[in-house]
Order: sequence, then structure tokens, then C-alpha cells
Amino acid sequence: MLLLFAAARFDGAVWQFAHAWYPVAVILIVFRELYFLIPAVNPQDVDDWLIQADLTLFGVHPTFAIEPWIWPPAVEFLQVVYACFYFIPIALGVVLWRRRMWAEFAEAQGAIVLGFLSSY
Repeated sequence: MLLLFAAARFDGAVWQFAHAWYPVAVILIVFRELYFLIPAVNPQDVDDWLIQADLTLFGVHPTFAIEPWIWPPAVEFLQVVYACFYFIPIALGVVLWRRRMWAEFAEAQGAIVLGFLSSY
């Protein structure tokens, strides 16, 4: 709210940039705080239930079942793909920002924030 007021009142490029990009910081802070919040809201751990569901569905632990097919270069590639999940939205925002596509930037930002927050 303070950033919105400052951007409207002072009309500076720094305030506009901060107002447009603060959701990145909010997502990082929310992600970090969920470590503490989830056990407080639901202290019951469901890992045992999920492990049993895997065993019921597959008949074995899935990690043991796919172990013969694990190939280290594929694992490395998939780690890079997973990391892109966090960097591609920021790259998209940078591209839209630099092209001054404000409506598209706002729409993409809203969709990305909604996606991240709903996935928690």
C-alpha cells in the first residue's frame, strides 16, 4: 500500500519499478514463512498416508521402481528444468517490462502470483 501511495504521489521511476516488482519479494517471503505456518495450521503430518497411497497404487516404492532407469545426465537436466520454473516467470516479466507492455506485464504478473500462491 505504501508503494502504491509513493508511486502515485511522487511519480518517480524508482517507485513505479518497486510497485511493479514487489510481488517477486512477496512470493519469496511467503514461501519462506510457509515452513513455519503449515505446521501451525495443520500439525498432522500426512507423509505416512502419502507413502501408503504410493505403495497401494504402485505395489512398490516408486523411487525403487524407477531406480533402474535413472541416468545422471537426465537427472541434471531435470534439475535445470525445475530451476527454470522459478526463473522463467521473472524473465518474462523483464521482457514485458523492457518492451513497455504494461497491460501484458500486469496480466502475466497476476497470473504468476495467483499460480504460485495457489500452489502453496
